[in-house]
Amino acid sequence: MHTQTRIANDALSLLTVHAPEDIEFLIKESEVLTGRAGRTFVIAGENVILDDQGQWHHHDAQGGEYTYAGPPTANLGMTGVLAETMPREICPEVNATIPTASGTLFMQAIYLKAGQLVSNIILSSATTAAGTPTNYRACLFDANRNLLAESANQTTTAWAANTVKTLAMTTPYRVPTSGLYYIGFWMTATTVITMKGGTAKTGGQLASQTPILHGTSSTGLTTTSPNPAAAITGGLVTLYAAVS
Repeated sequence: MHTQTRIANDALSLLTVHAPEDIEFLIKESEVLTGRAGRTFVIAGENVILDDQGQWHHHDAQGGEYTYAGPPTANLGMTGVLAETMPREICPEVNATIPTASGTLFMQAIYLKAGQLVSNIILSSATTAAGTPTNYRACLFDANRNLLAESANQTTTAWAANTVKTLAMTTPYRVPTSGLYYIGFWMTATTVITMKGGTAKTGGQLASQTPILHGTSSTGLTTTSPNPAAAITGGLVTLYAAVS
């Protein structure tokens, strides 16, 4: 059982911060002065929850455990990008056969940090446009291929060649633990798009070791994404994707 409590301004002496960097500074200051790791912070509009064991939990606006991720890692991604499957500046933008077939889910590993909020998945078509698309979605899966978030079904929305698309998640997902996740993409169409990615690997034996970095998963998809997705068969092509 949880008891939800909002802390009034007169209940505790709270410090006001104006940027994530302020929180990081105060954490370090507290550790130096007290010798104890960490410090509790409450952000306006969020909640502190008391569980049945007498422990307090800080929940974010989505109701999940709040984890501070610190300043974002520097990258040369597009504006607002939090993480990429490969650095944009070295992506050769190869015309990759992804998805490999209509209704087949392609999976690409991505490393995400705890506290990041995944609101969008960014992908780019290559030289082949979608021909008469009927369904397509971008998805986020965990390392065990459980579906965490996905875009709305884009149905017949056109996707021209060499075009970057930002697909919003129906519900943004707060990353609870740093580690490997998968970007998934599938489409049903008369002609599926090709997508920008990396140069095809020779053999692919390294990328196919556990955890598999990229390859095909569930087949025969029509309107809904699988949960969980099928086991991944390692492949030779890599997909450029980013999250924001």
